[in-house]
Amino acid sequence: MCVPGCQCPPGLLQDQQNQCVPAAMCPCVQEGKVYQPGALIQNSCNTCLCVQGSFNCTQDRCEETNPCPGTLVFSPRSCLVTCSSLDLSGQQPGQSSCKESLSGCVCPQGTVLLVGENIEL
Repeated sequence: MCVPGCQCPPGLLQDQQNQCVPAAMCPCVQEGKVYQPGALIQNSCNTCLCVQGSFNCTQDRCEETNPCPGTLVFSPRSCLVTCSSLDLSGQQPGQSSCKESLSGCVCPQGTVLLVGENIEL
């Protein structure tokens, strides 16, 4: 981040090292971290480019994710595996007998839901 400085000639800004630099050489600061000009960062689903001391970000509308309770994770088009939906006789570990894809909260991979708790397979 650069600021106008009394010691800098017209057209130059003072950087964090108290040097007079052109605006194109000014770094950006985000959450206390310094990024050099031209640096790209992600901000949610948008990409931001450091230009002249500030980030220019795309304005894409980000898909909202529903927070899941406890240790469940959000997984679009996934089936919540429970002991009753798990068919151990003909399935590989981690597969279930779900008939359709669902959107929502599921247990982390390798676990199933048993009375509100995730247990390992």
